[in-house]
Amino acid sequence: MTRARAAQAQFASWPQDRVDDLVAAVGWWCYREDNVRTMSALAYQGTGLGDPEDLFALHRKRILGTMRDLHGARTVGVLADDPELGLRTLAKPLGVVALITPATAPC
Repeated sequence: MTRARAAQAQFASWPQDRVDDLVAAVGWWCYREDNVRTMSALAYQGTGLGDPEDLFALHRKRILGTMRDLHGARTVGVLADDPELGLRTLAKPLGVVALITPATAPC
């Protein structure tokens, strides 16, 4: 948690293009066959649910789907600006997100 919070503080001021590059790098790292096989095996060992090969295919699809959903999404800076109402919506990192309970699709 300490390392995650330190990383958050470091990239909190990054521009959108740099954040996009980071997210893509993490996504492609997670998509690597060896990493997905490891994560799928760990999910199966931790839960006893599903089949490791089916989990492998599921994880790869979900990783690609998440990367597709995030591509082009505005996640940094001003999201909306309404000068008439004096409102501005800003995007910024809020904190570390972690999964506590066993899951069959942690990827």
